[in-house]
Amino acid sequence: MLQSYKKYKRISSVKATVILLIVAALAVLVTWGVWSLWDFVADPIEHEESFDAIIEKAARRNNLPPELVRAVIWRESKFNRHTIGKDGEVGLMQIRPETAVIDWAKYKKRHVPSKGALMDPELNIEIGSWYLGRAMRNWAGYKDQIALALCEYNAGRKRALEWKPKDKNGEVIGNIAYKSTREYVGDILRKYNDYRSETAKKREDAAKNKKK
Repeated sequence: MLQSYKKYKRISSVKATVILLIVAALAVLVTWGVWSLWDFVADPIEHEESFDAIIEKAARRNNLPPELVRAVIWRESKFNRHTIGKDGEVGLMQIRPETAVIDWAKYKKRHVPSKGALMDPELNIEIGSWYLGRAMRNWAGYKDQIALALCEYNAGRKRALEWKPKDKNGEVIGNIAYKSTREYVGDILRKYNDYRSETAKKREDAAKNKKK
């Protein structure tokens, strides 16, 4: 009888330990899941303004309006630095390791960064801004310079050349054969104008406060 009781007690103890381990494991999984979900949902909202300084510097180095860089990031990743595109695009500006990154590394005479390194906001925005800045220079003199640069950024230079207007003062949007690129360009241009309006409003408010 005593032996049976000891055996029962030992089995109960093992069961209790197993249950505790299962509960602990579930708690860890739930905690990890909650934080992962929060990071996924909140990251774009929480960190949008924290990229402002990086965007300003990268835009200035590459002769771009900061509002345009910001609009591209908004469209490409909604300010989520962890975004990976279906074709392997990486990070905030969804840069392509096999094209934009290699071109940047060759131009700068630097080693090609790893995919993990490309998640770094500063490096990602610098490479994306450089690539966009180069596209802008390619279309200097065109009335729709920004739209053509965005076409090149999204669909490549070959496609952008196919869609350029016959006259430098001509319209571009109607020439874009890909619906996805047409929507991409339209979305960014609208957001770019929104950001420009916000910047103008901030400057206006700052000037008013300075006079007080």
